[in-house]
Amino acid sequence: MSVEVKTENELDRMKEGLISSDEPIGNFVLYGEHELPYDGNYGFYYISQSLNSEELKGKLETTDKKLKVYFYEDSYWEDKALAIKEGHPFRFIVFGDGWYSEDEVVFSGLPIVSITGDLVESAEKGVGNNSKLIVWDPEDDEASGLYTIKESYCTYYERGASSRQFEKKSFGIRLFDEKGNSQNKSFLGMRSDNKWILNALYSDTSKIREMMAVGLWNEISPELQGTRIKYVEVFVNGFYRGIYGLMEPIDKKQLGLRDGDYLYKCGSINGVGKDYYDMLADSMETVEFEVEYPKEWQEDVWYPLQNYTDFLLDGKLQDEQVILDKENIVRFWLYLQFLSASDNIDKNFYILATEYDKQLLIQKIPWDMNYSFGDAWSVESPNITRFGVFGIDEIFSVQDYQNLYRNNEREISDLTSQMWSSMRQSIIQTDRLCGQAAEYMSLLTESGAFQRETLRWPEAGNSTDITAIEGYIRDRIAFLDNAIAQGNYGEE
Repeated sequence: MSVEVKTENELDRMKEGLISSDEPIGNFVLYGEHELPYDGNYGFYYISQSLNSEELKGKLETTDKKLKVYFYEDSYWEDKALAIKEGHPFRFIVFGDGWYSEDEVVFSGLPIVSITGDLVESAEKGVGNNSKLIVWDPEDDEASGLYTIKESYCTYYERGASSRQFEKKSFGIRLFDEKGNSQNKSFLGMRSDNKWILNALYSDTSKIREMMAVGLWNEISPELQGTRIKYVEVFVNGFYRGIYGLMEPIDKKQLGLRDGDYLYKCGSINGVGKDYYDMLADSMETVEFEVEYPKEWQEDVWYPLQNYTDFLLDGKLQDEQVILDKENIVRFWLYLQFLSASDNIDKNFYILATEYDKQLLIQKIPWDMNYSFGDAWSVESPNITRFGVFGIDEIFSVQDYQNLYRNNEREISDLTSQMWSSMRQSIIQTDRLCGQAAEYMSLLTESGAFQRETLRWPEAGNSTDITAIEGYIRDRIAFLDNAIAQGNYGEE
């Protein structure tokens, strides 16, 4: 930190005759020319640090060279890793002309996101330049692993449907420059864009399920990936908010869409009948669906989705120019079955229609994967989540897959077996996935973030015990191996 360490006796002698100031120390102590993130609940400042180096990175500076800053002597200076894991606060002091001010700083092993400014209503997404976002990344891939601090003006708003009932909110973010014009930024090695999502990860007591589920889809579907997600700790207006997942949206940029392509966000396909689209007129959003692309209404904007939902009802496509990607539908089905992702059967996914050999190819992309790896929605639980609601031997009915299976049982049966066999030989392996779960939990605990998250949101019931997830992975793989070998996967 480029700050001298002195003993308490030395600093007590230096304080003699000086006045203790109540002014926040963050007003005149900076880190990389930025004010430190602060938590008003415990009165600590925070600095993001890498877990992969023995030395502390960065430098504490003062706004005035006449000011002097010192750290108190502390045995934890000899063990950076332990200090980060335990969230140990280090005392520091600033001396001015006739006064001094003291405070404490904690080092986090995760990147940090700080937001200041007023929350806006979601209907005001386009309003620019009323807040500021700063991202501290101790290992920026874009900067060859160097420490970077990136900032932008922004607006932020609450997002999510069921998640809004929790006190810990998820946020949507839009970035702007000082003039209020949209601007792109890249964070944590992800894409450069003006749209970002902060996922609160609240309902998962382990905080690793969505991270694993997102990564799993991107591995088994490399040609059609979805979002990406990175862990961060978030501070909003001087208060700690906990562990979040910083995510890229699924949109035109993510999927490389062009004119003639379509993308729909599906909130629910339940109850969507033949006459559903007759009353949409020039609407681009309904309770059930949102047109993500194109951005402007056009006469056929709902036509690809209508063909897909008609297929769910009739088992056949009405227009020969619209086709289903059978491999994608089977892959999605296997993905849901392995995860027991009950919340993604008839909602929480995207429908993509892209031009393919003079036809429109329909594909699915998963979204919002918190209810996975054995977790499911349950009103009986304090955070609406309960493990083991569904048995390990349950096969979920997914209508598009069931219709394909009825239309050509042998083809879909063979394709399902072949794709599962391929996944089992490479990606879906017990030791590999259990190892990933352990690595993510280790990151959250070694960074000190899990302890802080649990103290901040005790009602969430967080736990570092991942034996239930490991047991689920082992038992679910064993069940699916047997079920798919027997061909027991096309039943209603």
